[in-house]
Amino acid sequence: MAPHTLASASYGKDLVRILRVVREPSDPSCHRIAEYTVRCLLSGQSLVPSYTEADNSPVVATDSIKNTLNLLAKTLPGDTVLCPEKYVLHVMEHFLRRYAHIDGVEVDLIQHRWSRIALDADADGRPLPSLQPHKHSFIRDGNDVRTVRAYASRDGASRRGVVRYLKGGIKDLVVLKSSGSAFYGFLRDEYTTLPEVQDRIFSTAVDCEYAYSLPAAKPIDELLQAPAKLLPDFCAASSRAVAHVTHTFATHSSPSVQATLFKTAERILDDGACQAVADVELTMPNRHYIPIDLKWAGVENLKEDQAEVFLPTAHPSGLIRAKIARGDGGSKAKL
Repeated sequence: MAPHTLASASYGKDLVRILRVVREPSDPSCHRIAEYTVRCLLSGQSLVPSYTEADNSPVVATDSIKNTLNLLAKTLPGDTVLCPEKYVLHVMEHFLRRYAHIDGVEVDLIQHRWSRIALDADADGRPLPSLQPHKHSFIRDGNDVRTVRAYASRDGASRRGVVRYLKGGIKDLVVLKSSGSAFYGFLRDEYTTLPEVQDRIFSTAVDCEYAYSLPAAKPIDELLQAPAKLLPDFCAASSRAVAHVTHTFATHSSPSVQATLFKTAERILDDGACQAVADVELTMPNRHYIPIDLKWAGVENLKEDQAEVFLPTAHPSGLIRAKIARGDGGSKAKL
C-alpha cells in the first residue's frame, strides 16, 4: 500500500479577542475604539514534519501567534489598527517577513459594533442644545459585524509576500420592512402550495462580502509603504456598502429577494467609493412572517390588506445568494 500523504494543512490561533483604545492627541479624554475577534492560520511545506514525523521544531506556537496579534494591535499606529483591513495586511506581512519557512498566512477578522453614546443632558442633568456624543462611552447598537478575510503567500520567484485575496464585508445585518415586497409569477406545478402575494413582510439577515482588487503582484510591504497611493479607502467602502444595503432594501419595490439582492450589488459596484471592489457576494435568507389565522374568533387576519398579527418563523427559511462581478457594461449574467 502506498504511504498516505498530507494533502493540506494549516494551524494557528482562533478566537483572539482584542480591544484597541486610541486616545486623541489633542484631547486624551476622547477615545476611539475597535474590538476584534481574530483567527490567524499559518501554512507551509516546512510544517509537514510536524504532522508526519512529530517534529515540532518548525512550529510557531499558537500562543506566540496570539501574542503577536496583541503586540501589533499595540505598536501599530492607531489609525492603522482602527481600520481592520489595514491591520490584517500588517499581520500577514509580519508573519511572512519574520518566519522565512512560513509560506502562507490566512486571517479572518470580525469587528464588533461600538457606537458613541449620545447625550441630551450634561453630567448635572442640564439639557444640551443638541445631542452630544460622549468622548469615551459607547453602546453596542446592533448585532451585525464588519468582517475581513484575507490570505497572503510567497511569490514563487522573489519569496516576498503577496496578497492572494482580501475581502471586506458585513454579516448578520437584520432588516425588515412591513410593505413594499411581493412574490408572484413563479413556477407552479403539482408540488406548489405557496400562494402568490402582492404585498408582504420582507425580512432578512444580510451577509455581504466584497473582494478588493489590489495592484497586481505588488508585495505586501510595498502596499503598506504607500497606503494612500496603493490601497483603497477601506472604511469609506465599508460605510457605502452598508448604506447601499439598507437604502436599497428600504426603497426598492421588491418583486423578489433575488431582484433586491442584484440591485443592491449593482449600487455598491457603481459607487465611486467602491471602485476597488471587484465583486460582491450577497446572502439573504428569507425570514418568514406568517399571518396568524384568527377566524376562530371571527377576526379576519389572513387577507393582505388586513393582516396585522404575524408569527415570526426561523425554520425553514428561503436562502438566496449570488456573487455579482464588475462587468464591462454590456455583458449578460453567466452561471
